[in-house]
Amino acid sequence: MTTPRVFSSRRSAFTLVELLTVIGIISLLIGILVPSLARARDIAKKASTRAELDAISKSLSMFENDYQSLPESSSDRIDPITGLPGAGSNNRLMGAHWLARAMAGPDFQGVDIGGHFLKDREKVSVVDGHITSVTSGGSGIPFATAATADRKGSYLESAKVLARDTDNRLQQIRSPGTGRLVIIDSFNWPILYYKANPRARHSFSNTNSRFGPNEPLGIYNLSDNIEITGDGSSGSGWDFAGSGVSHGLGYFGPDQSTILSSPDSVHSDLPPATTHRGKSFVDYLHEHRTHETGNVIKPVKPESFVLISPGKDGIYGTDDDVNNFSD
Repeated sequence: MTTPRVFSSRRSAFTLVELLTVIGIISLLIGILVPSLARARDIAKKASTRAELDAISKSLSMFENDYQSLPESSSDRIDPITGLPGAGSNNRLMGAHWLARAMAGPDFQGVDIGGHFLKDREKVSVVDGHITSVTSGGSGIPFATAATADRKGSYLESAKVLARDTDNRLQQIRSPGTGRLVIIDSFNWPILYYKANPRARHSFSNTNSRFGPNEPLGIYNLSDNIEITGDGSSGSGWDFAGSGVSHGLGYFGPDQSTILSSPDSVHSDLPPATTHRGKSFVDYLHEHRTHETGNVIKPVKPESFVLISPGKDGIYGTDDDVNNFSD
């Protein structure tokens, strides 16, 4: 006699220990994966920023070919849109502003054919949308008139890289309040632009003071972007990431006489690390190899320009910066 088998319809459930084990494994995998994805995003943004700086460099070469000079970067320039002096007013434009204006004009519509949007202290007359130089009268171009001027067009795909410096994408704690255009990197921070002045007597300066007409004190001047980087004493610059830390690039470093008498001082010129982060202006922009081999302080790219993105941390002068002169 055989006994019929009885099949149970009941399934065994996961035990609490098994569930906790699975949850723990999933949490561990997420903990490993998320930082890796974040690092991959940061690497991709950095690569994108490098490509953007390369595109800007090529566009500046095109600009120079069209206008026979690179755009200025000095913050003591008069804004030709308003005719008001830059220094000491909210119409002061930094190198970052001048770069955006050279690449796309003041309103995303491109630079005017004569380049008057970018010329310092030029008197102009506007007739039927055509801007021309005059010997008297006309201390600036009203923005409404500038909007009707003949344009050459934009050198960049402006919608992708331009923002007003009051744009909430910049997340700045200290608002500059000008509403002018800047070119932003892949991290949404402004790209700084410093034009080299090969005729300058010294390599670096923290002022736009001149020995004579059109002869800046330094090949590179800290004051060109001083409202953004700060100046190491009276202002800390724009605090994009809310770190409360000043940009190292806002600190000039040793003065010219100190550099000449003691070149090694270029690496030991910053205030306590609690108030800043990164290299000083002089340390950041000098050729390290030339200094190490010949004890000579020489600026990078002394015949052209430098472009600087602060990288992920939003602080200019640190190791995660992206620029057009480092390997």
